[in-house]
Amino acid sequence: YELGYHFTVYYEDIIKRLEDLEWYAYYDLLEVFASAKILDKKKREEVNKILESENSGYRLSESNEFIPITDDISIKSINAVSESPFNYAKNHIHKSLTYISEKENQDYNTVVREAISAVESCLIEFSGLPANKKILWELL
Repeated sequence: YELGYHFTVYYEDIIKRLEDLEWYAYYDLLEVFASAKILDKKKREEVNKILESENSGYRLSESNEFIPITDDISIKSINAVSESPFNYAKNHIHKSLTYISEKENQDYNTVVREAISAVESCLIEFSGLPANKKILWELL
């Protein structure tokens, strides 16, 4: 890998640093690449194939966050949110995914709260009721 400008030294240093990372740091690095638009749809699919072949419990979603997986239906449902016409609900789901994708400190209470807020947002937009109401209680 001798390309001049001491590339070999930098390459070896990068490899050494990568080898010393915690397991979840690789996911964080890929999330950075994805959010910087370095990973396009095809590369994201390749990453997910590798994750599947390695029996990883995470997949890279279309919102460029790693999410814990349960099955293909869950992944497709989560990815479908990005095509939802309900913008406020979409924002709540993306927040929920952000919290659940934390590899070290997952905040399940906030994940659930954001998911419920997403449902409430859909009901608000759909029903036309004022946004300051407790919509779920009104409709039950």
